[in-house]
Formats: sequence, C-alpha cells, structure tokens
Amino acid sequence: MVLVPAYHCRLGPSVHRSVGTSSATLVLISGRGAMAYVVLGREEAGRLVGGV
Repeated sequence: MVLVPAYHCRLGPSVHRSVGTSSATLVLISGRGAMAYVVLGREEAGRLVGGV
C-alpha cells in the first residue's frame, strides 16, 4: 500500500507501471524472507514449523 504511491509520486512512472514495480518488489522481498527462513531453520532439525 505504501510502495505504489511512493513509486508514482517520487519516481514519476504511470500508476500501472508503479503497481507492477510494487508487485515485483514484494516478490523479491518475500523470496528473500523465505530463503532466510530456510537457512536459519536448518539447524532446528526435527522441530515442527511454528512449534515452540
């Protein structure tokens, strides 16, 4: 919700291009988060996801 207005107002592309850029940015951010989750969780073998 914040990226689209930021891209549109500050960088100047059209709203449609800002939405696409925002979506691509979110994919990259979530991919990095998933990779970090996997890398940091490798040492916790035998533990259930979300377990305490």
